[in-house]
Amino acid sequence: MPTDIVHDDSINGAIPNYISDGIVDTVLPNNVLKVRITGIDNNDSDEKLVSCIPLIPLYFKASPTKGQRVLILHKNSNLKSERYWVGPLYSRIDKIDDEDGDSAKSILAGGPNNVGVNDIPKGLYSNEKEIALQGRGSGDLIFKEEETVLRINKFAGSGKNRNKLNKENIGYLQMRNPVEFLSSEVEKVVVEKISIPPEYSINVNITPLKSNGSIVLETDEDVEEFQVSIQKVNKENVPTLNLSGVYSTLIGAVTYVKEQISIITNGSEKWLLTTESNTIQKEYVSNFNYSDIKEVKKTIKSKPLTSVKKTKDSIINVVADRINLISHDGSHTYDLINSGELIDNDTQKEIQQKAQSIVYGEKLVEFLQLVKNYALNHIHNYHAQPSSPEDSKINLQEFDLESILNKNIKTH
Repeated sequence: MPTDIVHDDSINGAIPNYISDGIVDTVLPNNVLKVRITGIDNNDSDEKLVSCIPLIPLYFKASPTKGQRVLILHKNSNLKSERYWVGPLYSRIDKIDDEDGDSAKSILAGGPNNVGVNDIPKGLYSNEKEIALQGRGSGDLIFKEEETVLRINKFAGSGKNRNKLNKENIGYLQMRNPVEFLSSEVEKVVVEKISIPPEYSINVNITPLKSNGSIVLETDEDVEEFQVSIQKVNKENVPTLNLSGVYSTLIGAVTYVKEQISIITNGSEKWLLTTESNTIQKEYVSNFNYSDIKEVKKTIKSKPLTSVKKTKDSIINVVADRINLISHDGSHTYDLINSGELIDNDTQKEIQQKAQSIVYGEKLVEFLQLVKNYALNHIHNYHAQPSSPEDSKINLQEFDLESILNKNIKTH
């Protein structure tokens, strides 16, 4: 009879090693594996390999594929006795889709060097504070604190680059505690600056004329006379005073203007000068650029929003390029229970072509309000009288269009 391979636990008092690692050869029903362990199963045929029982319960099923590496626990020192498996082994999170057994061994002591990626974007995989089920493809299920997220299409591009997050059209179902916005009325004193208009305006026009009657600049040497006009205008832009004069020199014209402005203003400063004369502008700089601002204290009431996380409420956000909500009892013939795929590609195409679109609620209310206004303001051409106030009209007038909206379900 063949002799069993046995570890001698008594040699030098060494602790027996009942853990090995090997390559998956065959995947059997119920997650039972045939695994080849180097140095122990070298001479065994595939049929003679010892069956390995999964230590992971079948409630959670993640079968390794042929060629991947797993850890093997031996029942006792007889390395050909009953075996149990855990795994598969992966060296890095970005390789869990298809890493072979040789590469995966780099996570073990003495394994080959397999340098990890250091620039994985935040949010691409779960962090140390979360519990997650990571799919082989582009999907995962992440349990956060007070939040659960089911994602698909999370890798950018064709999905081959497992180190780049899809920031354009990732699909996900997010279940979480919502944030409620509470408002409370508060009073606040603010200082408001108010611009005060002038009490009146004084319009000054100095026209320099040559002997031939042509208009020139004030500074020209051959000016024959300076025609002066002064007009006082009230707040309503109505003239209340008109003065005029003719002078042979600019000094005489300016002196006349200053005398009349002194009489009109009587020391007041709350008036506005309008003129094209540079000389007069320089004499009354502050009035030419008149500005009077006063500060007024006002008490205003506001209702700031405060975000409060509710403890006994829930919300589900469904985000994708296209979202289908389908009932088994709906008036359709879609195959919703395909044994292999639930909804296969052919049915998916049919749904996208034939399923009805959801109405935008607020937009519908906006349209119905137009219809309502039209009906209530309708005038009959005959005698040009409004329609009779029948019950139907009264009911239409009193109907609250906002009641159509279910504010707990939103779409955009």
